[in-house]
Amino acid sequence: MEIILFWLFGSFFVAGVFGTARKIGFFQALILSLFFSPVIGIIGCLMSPTLEEERKKQELYQKLTKDEQPVTPTKIEDQKLPISVADELKKLKELLDAGVLTQEEFDAQKKKLLS
Repeated sequence: MEIILFWLFGSFFVAGVFGTARKIGFFQALILSLFFSPVIGIIGCLMSPTLEEERKKQELYQKLTKDEQPVTPTKIEDQKLPISVADELKKLKELLDAGVLTQEEFDAQKKKLLS
């Protein structure tokens, strides 16, 4: 009888303390603790991300998706965007810094742009 009471109390304690502040929630933490054990319930709760982590993840996702523009298929010939030399040089420098271009390739492209 004492074991059953300990098991029930432990399960509710785990669900209340650990489950409510995490994504797993109270009910799932309670079920996990009741069916397996309060120790397994604690492990399951600690493996679940906190609500704060989930909120930050959601904010980051919204920030990243908000900045994206919808892609519309167009022909390359139809795109007449003005390209500044400074922007092209900046892109070439980034490619050089990333190791995509060698110094010789960078110099050749730079000379081509500036002439």
